[in-house]
Amino acid sequence: MGKLNNKKIPARRSQTTNRDSRLDLGIYGKDEALIVIEKNAGNKLLPAKDDSIFSNEIIENELNFKEIFELTDDLEINKFLIEKSTELYKLHSKTALELGKIFVDVEEKLSGSNQYDGVYTKWLDKNGFNKMTALRYKRRYRLFEQLETVVGKNILMTLPQKMIDELSLKPEEDIKKYLKLLDEGKNKQELQMIMENKIEVVQIASMVDFDFSKEYEKINDKLKKISFDNLDNKKKETLEKDIQRIEKILEKYV
Repeated sequence: MGKLNNKKIPARRSQTTNRDSRLDLGIYGKDEALIVIEKNAGNKLLPAKDDSIFSNEIIENELNFKEIFELTDDLEINKFLIEKSTELYKLHSKTALELGKIFVDVEEKLSGSNQYDGVYTKWLDKNGFNKMTALRYKRRYRLFEQLETVVGKNILMTLPQKMIDELSLKPEEDIKKYLKLLDEGKNKQELQMIMENKIEVVQIASMVDFDFSKEYEKINDKLKKISFDNLDNKKKETLEKDIQRIEKILEKYV
């Protein structure tokens, strides 16, 4: 047996890893996330701290701030919980879109050549994802990048995966029609009802023919027919929110 080498092996220094050194990928190193600005500037990667894409009103409705605010009797704690819930919402939304973009980019890079058959699936497996999970992220991102307005992009981020899947499987013309509705500000409840043919989309042909007095009377008559005391708490809360939204819209014209 040969003699053992008595040279001391230098101790391996512990390396502290931070998010800026992960794999040296620019998307992580620069702490960037997928944030979208208006179509005339195109889709870009902007710093994660730029939250201009997000609508505070939509986040408030989606997270139901009122319920969070009633979790404790401590005002400061409740404000803190709302703040952290908002951070989680934004992080989840950005991450879902980033993942979708990554999967789309990789799949497109490997497509069109027989030599890469099966590589995409193997790559997904190496990174801990299966094909169906990746497909869901891709569907959301592909719909997202077709939207033209910030409000449309915000609403799409609130859609449950089931709606994203249903929308993605529709004919191309139908997809464009539904995305146009999102760009116009239809919320997920309205979109769901339209997709299920429970309500029709009514387009105003011309503002010249729009009779404001008549429409006001119709709204007023409907409000009079509502028996607020007979509504359950959930319907009361929804009605209150809807009225507050209408008030905010009307404030712009006063």
